[in-house]
Amino acid sequence: MFKVSKTFMMFMMGLVFGLVLLLIITGASLIQRKSAEQIEYQAKLVDATPVKSGVLTEKQRIHSKRFTYYLTARGGTGGGNGISALVARTKRDGHLIVNTWIGVGLGRVRQPESPETFFGELARRSDVVILGRVANKNSQVTEDDGFLFTDYDVAVEEVLKDNAATSASLSPGATITVTWPGGTVLLDGVIVTAIDQNVLPLPTNNHDVVLFLKFLPQTGTYYAARYSDAYEIDGASVLKLTDAALPLDAIPNRESFLETLRTVSVK
Repeated sequence: MFKVSKTFMMFMMGLVFGLVLLLIITGASLIQRKSAEQIEYQAKLVDATPVKSGVLTEKQRIHSKRFTYYLTARGGTGGGNGISALVARTKRDGHLIVNTWIGVGLGRVRQPESPETFFGELARRSDVVILGRVANKNSQVTEDDGFLFTDYDVAVEEVLKDNAATSASLSPGATITVTWPGGTVLLDGVIVTAIDQNVLPLPTNNHDVVLFLKFLPQTGTYYAARYSDAYEIDGASVLKLTDAALPLDAIPNRESFLETLRTVSVK
């Protein structure tokens, strides 16, 4: 009868033990990653707007048309790049969170002669310029399934340039709706965050914002015309809400920034 040597037995026992240990470590690692994702999921859930695919209000449908560019920028839905397909693929892979972003690689803006020149041009092509603060927001998937957008309710603190295109003047204390690319939604149990790096989300941290806006008469709301239209004020600092390389000397401290805007917005 074939006899198994003691050395072989020890080898096999060691091999089995190693495999068991590997399985335990791998399982523990998967559980740890899953637990970390669950923690992140719960943290992001507060910020996510629950939505259903294709269900928009008439106002949202009109706003959605401002963001049809993103479907092409993300490669269209044919290759499975639509938001719904992204969610389905994320669920199939056993995950709960997915991010998508756009960055078209804007170069540095031409250096202006002065901050007055730079912000004066922004003010001239804007219907309104306001200092305000985000009071509420509601994100949604675009009707073409290409991206997300967010309707922000912004409480107006100061009107730096009023809207001459309508008979209704803005005044401090008013609340306006500003439609913006990107956002965070909860769709079919998956949290989706979409960001345009050239037009970053508006802050919801009680910081002031300065917005250079165009008027959208179909809904009586506002939107940003380009990537240099929003600035966050954090204490004495002014932060550009874009990853585009704007001229640094065009973004001074809070007081000189607002004083410059008050001057150029009335010209």
